Amino acid sequence: MNPILEKMRVYLLIALGTLLFPILLFPRRKNKQMRVLVYPQLTRLGDLISATPVLRALKEYDENVHVAVAVSPKTAGILIHHPLVDELLILENEEYLSFFGIFRFFKKVRDGHFDWGFNIAASTLGTLSLLFGGVSRRVKITRSGRPLSEQLSDWMNSVCVPHTDGEYLPELYVRTVAALGVPAPSEIRKEVGIYNSDEEAVEKIFARERVPVNATLIGIGVSAGNAIKEWPVERFAELARQVSLIDENYHFVFIGTEADRGKVAIARAHVQGRSTAILDVPLQQLPALIKRFALYIAADSGPIHIAEAVGTPLIDIAGPVASYELSPRGNRAVVLTPAGIEPSVFAFRESGSV
Repeated sequence: MNPILEKMRVYLLIALGTLLFPILLFPRRKNKQMRVLVYPQLTRLGDLISATPVLRALKEYDENVHVAVAVSPKTAGILIHHPLVDELLILENEEYLSFFGIFRFFKKVRDGHFDWGFNIAASTLGTLSLLFGGVSRRVKITRSGRPLSEQLSDWMNSVCVPHTDGEYLPELYVRTVAALGVPAPSEIRKEVGIYNSDEEAVEKIFARERVPVNATLIGIGVSAGNAIKEWPVERFAELARQVSLIDENYHFVFIGTEADRGKVAIARAHVQGRSTAILDVPLQQLPALIKRFALYIAADSGPIHIAEAVGTPLIDIAGPVASYELSPRGNRAVVLTPAGIEPSVFAFRESGSV
């Protein structure tokens, strides 16, 4: 959608929501089972995976709570097999891109009869989705320096939870559900689901690509999906070459999309005969693939968070990101940030702000 039209739609919806506020929240049927909608960052895979501790907190609080998660078609695959998710509400591209299409998504939310909604994306669209969706109680993260649309619509939420600069975001996300009386989970960690069918699919891929059965697999992701986070492919190539000298049993598996084929070819040339390219793996199968690696190396991107979630040792070449927000933690993760360079990529601040 044209950015100007998108802004017009947001402000028209804010005005309409203000006029219809009492009607939109008119008391509806009471649910026998508590129903909760989590509204995370819809298109950023790493942010979505980082929100999974919220799902754990809700299920530990009440194993019978119905947990739905709003997602985009781009990221839905990572939660299809998640054991803590009961329902996915997909904001389809045509619903988002069409000026009036968003009302179809609002209807999906309304048909869900949710008791609580948690807008951990801290977005205006999240606020409007919960309001027009008739969600009884609505919780939103608020941030400093937020845009005018959020300033005009934050009052529409039942509870606002302030974001503090420097806060580890999975902990912030968990803090939002405290409004429901939900304590922090026993452990704040990222989680993804793996089905037997996912593992079987990966076995078939390995057989088709003739990945050596007894080799120690080193996974490498050569693309970050964000230009400012990218690491030059020549450096990945040299890194692979040097690691290959450590042990002749190492076999390198380069993963990415079809658009990365050229980069992968450059990197593979440095480890000829000891590498495989596996591209365009369905998102729901990616956790099973990354779990097979003895080590995963990549620039800061969604798959690095998958590696953390499945327990694969990893090296995150983070670039100029605010690593304290989302970057992997624990003794299986090494996070490399450029020395002497202030972060310029943030989850809740405009890129470039310091």
